[in-house]
Amino acid sequence: MWWCEVMDVLCSLNLENVLDGDEYPDRMTKKVWLKMNQSACGLIRNCLTQEIKYGVTLETSAGNLWRMLKNKYLTKSMENCLHMKHQLYRFQMRRGVSIDEHLNEFMKLLTDLLNMDEDIDDKDKTFLLLNSLPDEYENFTMFLIHGKEILKYSEMSTTLLNHEFRRRDKESSKAELAEALVSHRDRSEKKKN
Repeated sequence: MWWCEVMDVLCSLNLENVLDGDEYPDRMTKKVWLKMNQSACGLIRNCLTQEIKYGVTLETSAGNLWRMLKNKYLTKSMENCLHMKHQLYRFQMRRGVSIDEHLNEFMKLLTDLLNMDEDIDDKDKTFLLLNSLPDEYENFTMFLIHGKEILKYSEMSTTLLNHEFRRRDKESSKAELAEALVSHRDRSEKKKN
């Protein structure tokens, strides 16, 4: 996701060409190209965490900087693939996290694997998502899959989001009703006094 976001910003500022190398195009002066290179380096480094930034502070070529980061963090090695699949298969919803946040974390894992040319089919995505939910969702999950021959990830994730919205609305309504009852009781007690 980081790579995609940085690339989007570089493209929006017409700086993506400096990633190709240290040679500036004939249609451009060296001074303009150097300024673009400097801007691209600054933008890329600005998007790094401090720990990562230390290792690349001295690099002055945007193309070299980009390749260094890509080689270090976007390597499609077996170890990285194993690590990502390990995270996906053990992924569980944390306490206090909303379904929306949980789905975003899940999609991040799937996207990271997709960037490593590892595709998870729709049925497995759905099973992994449903399996990542806490026990309190078990009855809801069984209701969702009952009698279905085909499970679609998009349908399941949308249904889970809608379930979360309805649950929040109920909680909000209960809180408002409780507040109204307390307020009514307080007024009644004041009248008695």
